[in-house]
Amino acid sequence: MSSENLETTPGGLLICPIPEHGLAPFLSHALRQTASIHKDYLAEVARRMVLEFTASASVHNFAEFNKTHFELDSSQVPCLNIKILVFENAAFAEGHSLNVWRPIDHAHGDYTGVEDHVLNWADNLVNLSTKMTIQVHLCRPWRDFGLLSAAMAPLRCPGIALKVTISPQNWVQIPDRYLAFHKAMTVMSIRRTSSSRVVCEYSL
Repeated sequence: MSSENLETTPGGLLICPIPEHGLAPFLSHALRQTASIHKDYLAEVARRMVLEFTASASVHNFAEFNKTHFELDSSQVPCLNIKILVFENAAFAEGHSLNVWRPIDHAHGDYTGVEDHVLNWADNLVNLSTKMTIQVHLCRPWRDFGLLSAAMAPLRCPGIALKVTISPQNWVQIPDRYLAFHKAMTVMSIRRTSSSRVVCEYSL
């Protein structure tokens, strides 16, 4: 894998997309045959890279690969930098419906499978590692803050640091006078802190 083709974070970390099958591009065939050095190698990778997942299945498959080939359970995996793209189009076909701002007679996101989508992210992440910094990038808003908080609860534990970013182009239908409130509630629902800070970031 050539680092020249990877984007970088403002802090200089390389952003490494992980495909749905979970086999990270930095795991060459030779390394896959040498399980004894994988933990040290993965620790070095974790210092230099953000692993970007666009589907919860890819998190599951990456974790299973670590267990099966390298005998690393979640407590043995080194501290990882993770970015997840929640409600990304390819992984959540009903995502476009979350953008709409209009009166409805049910909770926002009902009948779309949105709760299961977020629960799958959380469940697969906690099975990956007990030590992570996770950037939860919301490609679209989900305004049922109670369910959002409950679905993200498994990630609020010692060893896991959470930060929240959004794709602002998909939040523009929320009226300006309500936008700051919705951003603050989104962060609080995910992190359960009083911080209202949310970073706007356009999708890569």
